Amino acid sequence: MKKKLFINILGCTLITLLGTFSLTKVVAEEEGPEVYLQQIQPMTTLECGRCHYAVFTDIRDKGGRHKIPCVKCHKVFHTYRPGKKWKDVVPDCRTCHGKYHGRGFPKCLRCHENAHAPSQSLNVHKMAEDCSICHSEVGDKLSGSNEGHAFLQCIFCHADKHGCVPTCQDCHETMTHSEEMLKEFKGCLDCHGDAHALKLRQR
Repeated sequence: MKKKLFINILGCTLITLLGTFSLTKVVAEEEGPEVYLQQIQPMTTLECGRCHYAVFTDIRDKGGRHKIPCVKCHKVFHTYRPGKKWKDVVPDCRTCHGKYHGRGFPKCLRCHENAHAPSQSLNVHKMAEDCSICHSEVGDKLSGSNEGHAFLQCIFCHADKHGCVPTCQDCHETMTHSEEMLKEFKGCLDCHGDAHALKLRQR
């Protein structure tokens, strides 16, 4: 009984598949020059994702607020060809965001290397030389100090990602001072003040 049921199901499946392929072939043969008179509609996001799967997954997993339909940014697509300027193909971030960080940062993709995963693709090494544009107070403290940290680039301590704040122990072992001394203080900055202008506080 089960064997007969399996054969019937298999037979129905084959008939359905053959019918589908036959119908596709008939439709293809019936299409004539008039098909080219029709307007091509913008592709859906899922249709874009069939070919641009890596981009699709970047947006899906790390896109943040960029989880929007592809055609919102790429109103004209598949236009790149040799000899065409990249800027004429890729949309300008300022179309939506304006000069988000002010005039000091006109090239968004210099720091946000992947527009499809903007926050996850921040390149702190490229940002290092511009830190003081936003963090001017910290920059002034470092440039006005003669202590050890003044001779380091920002990237030396804030190395992992933008907004990374290390602990002193990441570089300095606590054994620099005796255990008895360390018990008296909550942390290094109780004595050493600001990490960007290391001056021992008088007690």
